[in-house]
Amino acid sequence: MELVYYWINKKKCIHEQGFCFSPEYNISMLKLEDESYELRISRKKGNNVFSSDVISNITVLVGDNGAGKTTLLKELWMLNCYPFENEDSEEYQQFNKNKNEKNKNLIILKKEDGQLYLYTNIYQKNIQIQGEIIKSIFYLSDYPDISSEFIRTSAEYYGFTKIYISNSYFDDINGMGTNGKLDGLAITPARLSSISSAFFEFIYPEKAYGEKVNDFERYSNWLKQNKSTNEFQQICDLMFYNFLIDTDFISDYEGFVQTKIRLNISPVFARIERAKLDGKIHENLLDTVKSVLDVLRSKYIIDKAKDDLSYVLKMNFIFEWVLENGLEILSTDDDIEVIYTKIVADIFTKDISTTNNLYFCDAANEIKEFAKLLDKIPLIKNDVPKKDLAYKSGKETREYSRENVSKASEWKKIIQYVSYRVKINEEIFQGKRQYGSFLLRYLNIDNLLFSSGERVFQNVMSWIYFLGCFNKFIVKSGHHTRKDLLICLDEIDLSLHPAWQRDFVDYLVTYINNCYRENNVQIIMTTHSPLCLSNFPRSNIIYLKKTENGTEVDISEHKETFGTNLYEILDDAFYLDCNSMGRFAKKYIQEVIKEIREISYLNQEDYNSYKQKIECIGDTLIRNKLGEQLLKKLKETKGQMVAVDTIDKEIKQLELKRRKIMEEMSDSTKVSEE
Repeated sequence: MELVYYWINKKKCIHEQGFCFSPEYNISMLKLEDESYELRISRKKGNNVFSSDVISNITVLVGDNGAGKTTLLKELWMLNCYPFENEDSEEYQQFNKNKNEKNKNLIILKKEDGQLYLYTNIYQKNIQIQGEIIKSIFYLSDYPDISSEFIRTSAEYYGFTKIYISNSYFDDINGMGTNGKLDGLAITPARLSSISSAFFEFIYPEKAYGEKVNDFERYSNWLKQNKSTNEFQQICDLMFYNFLIDTDFISDYEGFVQTKIRLNISPVFARIERAKLDGKIHENLLDTVKSVLDVLRSKYIIDKAKDDLSYVLKMNFIFEWVLENGLEILSTDDDIEVIYTKIVADIFTKDISTTNNLYFCDAANEIKEFAKLLDKIPLIKNDVPKKDLAYKSGKETREYSRENVSKASEWKKIIQYVSYRVKINEEIFQGKRQYGSFLLRYLNIDNLLFSSGERVFQNVMSWIYFLGCFNKFIVKSGHHTRKDLLICLDEIDLSLHPAWQRDFVDYLVTYINNCYRENNVQIIMTTHSPLCLSNFPRSNIIYLKKTENGTEVDISEHKETFGTNLYEILDDAFYLDCNSMGRFAKKYIQEVIKEIREISYLNQEDYNSYKQKIECIGDTLIRNKLGEQLLKKLKETKGQMVAVDTIDKEIKQLELKRRKIMEEMSDSTKVSEE
């Protein structure tokens, strides 16, 4: 399914504007004098360069700041033309009328049969349609029962899952909307909580209402709720790395690849103590776990934990098992290792098919496998004494060159194992298990720190990969995406190096085609980057302008952008009107030009000063032209100086003649008087 056209009556800065997202059609909506509308539809010939078995189309929105690009994307995330439900009370009639007038929208979709379907909450009597290519029209205000059926069954244009992705830390959109399946999902750097919570559902999937919860389940639920978005992003990054390795994309990936992974295990003690200080653990739960923690703490050898991460996992394992089965196993003087060995021996003699026993059997196997991997990884080097609280424990893979990273066995095996443990979440959805990975409850990857540009690039790429496998990694079927995805990418060029802006679209197309093979994907994005825009044919671009009346779609003829040089794109697509130069630099050059023009006299010292001013100008034509004007002024000044010198000499000679004549006249006067 593909969104072909969306007309919006009133939404913030968008007033009575239609947006055609398909290069295959010309569609316009005109408001007539009698308050009715005329919808015109026609086909046009054009090649969709992005069309594939996965991608239906990619459209990019460009325009001024404040032109309405983000507003439009957020409106697409809602994608709604349902009529406002009327209240029976007469006093609400005017309110409902105004609400419906404001919310008038029109949507045209292309379905799998290749035909167009129109949905609108504008009354049928108010629309004239020019064109014979619409298969079905649904007037939702005329037939509210159709609208109710769509909502109730999630049918028709509710068949999209709309995904909004932005790199802005100040975006106000957030959340996951569901109606049997995901209707909308928003992901931004500062607002990962919804998707993070859905991912960590594997720690404790919600039980049916009214079911009793034991101590282990209560603790698991608390652990799930206190998982941070950073922990989600750590796992997301490693899963993306695993995808790059498996598909041989890692050598071509322009983004930063962390080639040294620092692993740590979060002990139960630390999590609960930190939560206690932050007031993030309920007193009832604290009272429940205190007795278990007190006994384990007395048996816990801190120095051993700093040398052996599997020891920390074993302690966490015992803690969870005791919450589920009782304190009796801790009543002896046995140490952590002995207690763990006894529990493991016991659980493997029982029926493994029982829900919790399966979880603990898996946990024991995870500890065993992970310990083997850790044996090949060196401890983090530390100058701080081990007994000091500042001592950092953990394991760290060696650093590899970019060329050898896919061959680095210890690095590769750790990443593959983490990804493998994430993938068992699909078995929860299939009803084969109740809980996901024990290891991923406590694993920390401490050093996935990038520069701001690297982090931005990594975020978008890892999120795109994760969303392609979303239904496998999220345990709630109600949080699964639909087959048809409408992905809205807002200002993806933020913080990106020009080379990454240039190549982003190529990465996007490649990864979508590889990660979303079970989906139909349409992408609508915004950009301020001419490097990015040079990947889009003119037919895949919607030009928006900011006017006094709000957002306006610019339908004037624009130059072709696909493969075009940047100067032409800047002048045409971004409305710079041949002003593709920084404003400060432009003002500086204009001031130098003005000063040179107004100079009436230029000495050698001033000439050298102005020459230095124009040497920093990068445009060769401007720099050379100013240099010529400056030299011309100097030559003119020198010529004037020669003329002045000649006149000065003549004046001096005349002065001498005058003086001589005056002296002769004085002598003649004296002779006469005598």
